[in-house]
Amino acid sequence: EKDVVNTKTVLVPVEFTGEYTVSAALNGELLVEGGKSGQYRVDMKEGDNTLVFYLEDPAGNLFSYVKSLQVDTVPPQLSIQRDLDGLSIPDSWVYLEGHSEQGAQLLLNGQPVSMISGYFQVRCDLGLGDNQITLTAQDAAGNQAQYTAVVSRTAQGSNIMYWIIGGVVFLLLTALYVFLFIRGVKRRKQNEEKNKENS
Repeated sequence: EKDVVNTKTVLVPVEFTGEYTVSAALNGELLVEGGKSGQYRVDMKEGDNTLVFYLEDPAGNLFSYVKSLQVDTVPPQLSIQRDLDGLSIPDSWVYLEGHSEQGAQLLLNGQPVSMISGYFQVRCDLGLGDNQITLTAQDAAGNQAQYTAVVSRTAQGSNIMYWIIGGVVFLLLTALYVFLFIRGVKRRKQNEEKNKENS
């Protein structure tokens, strides 16, 4: 049914009733002559192929079926401008940019991505923690090329939080020190006054 396939081998079912014989040719070379009803394996070459099946009745009348098939087993080109794998950022998104062959279908984590003249730029939203980004390019024959990256999103402003926590701890320790120092000074004065009274 397809005009483009990603395998060099196809199985062709030939079913009929009556006194017929089957012949087949691939790219002008005879593959089968005088065959019966059944399934025929055809091994093709990469690129364009022309497949012809003939049915012949006892009177010599011919019925033909012609099919042109393009064999494409090569995955589509997929190049990424900047590798994002292992990236750790505080932002809630990152851009993935690159190039693929025209006519290929692009999917980012299962969602379609549009291209202009083979180039794409897509925004990838990030949740906190590790985020897997999978970009798949698929050509008309069904061949796939894939790019996968794991991008980590850190808590925004986590460094500021460390400074805030450190500042609060410092203030608490300073307040405790001042409290103990004042208490110690008062005790010393009280002890001095008692010593004066006792003298």
